[in-house]
Amino acid sequence: MCIRDSSKVKHVAAAYFPVDFNVNAYKLTKSLIDLSVQKYGAKLLLNHEVKSFVFAKDTNICIGVLTNSGFIPADDVVISSGNGSKPLLDKLGRKIPMIAVKGYSLAIKRPAERPATIHNIYDEGCNVFVTSLGDEYRVSGCAEVAGLDYTFSDDRKKWLLDNTTKLVGNIDRTNVKFWVGHRPLSADSVPVIGAIPGVSRVWINSAHGAKGLGQCLGSGKLIKEIVLGEKTSLDKEDYSFSRFLFI
Repeated sequence: MCIRDSSKVKHVAAAYFPVDFNVNAYKLTKSLIDLSVQKYGAKLLLNHEVKSFVFAKDTNICIGVLTNSGFIPADDVVISSGNGSKPLLDKLGRKIPMIAVKGYSLAIKRPAERPATIHNIYDEGCNVFVTSLGDEYRVSGCAEVAGLDYTFSDDRKKWLLDNTTKLVGNIDRTNVKFWVGHRPLSADSVPVIGAIPGVSRVWINSAHGAKGLGQCLGSGKLIKEIVLGEKTSLDKEDYSFSRFLFI
């Protein structure tokens, strides 16, 4: 983390966290999918849109989901779809206070003379993160409540590039990849993990905001413990859906 005098745009101090490290989100996700398929026999069904939840007759016990490709039976259903969790909850008549927080990112070639680092660089003054992944800098910043808007204005591109230059020095601006992402953020910035009130055998693991990558493994363990009725590693009430029942 860098602390700077914003009036002079000069870095005056930095905090070093020796246990900090970087993770390639794509490689981690792919590894988890491969492990699930190869070791545990999971099936990855693409282009299956959930139309409705199916319940046993005259009960609130879910027995599967109806998709655009037909009925899929299930012992338990876990909603873990980021911003897509809200429309799925709507099908159950349930709501949580969660918004899509828009962030901006870029990837740019890291100059060969600059060594890669396993640590992130964060400027508190402009709220920009710089990460070294392979031969690239990955840079992200900003937080806008703009719905699921995917536009990336020229002003935002310039802002992100200018702040990247301030943190890592001159960069080649001729070959830059830009994209936006939307963080599913709950009202209290704490993920929602556990049972969904009023229905049985439907669970949720969502609303992690910008911390999904860092919290994914722990969240997966917690929802597994809850679904199987095991002793939980964390106090499940801290993450429960029921904390929002007043809404």
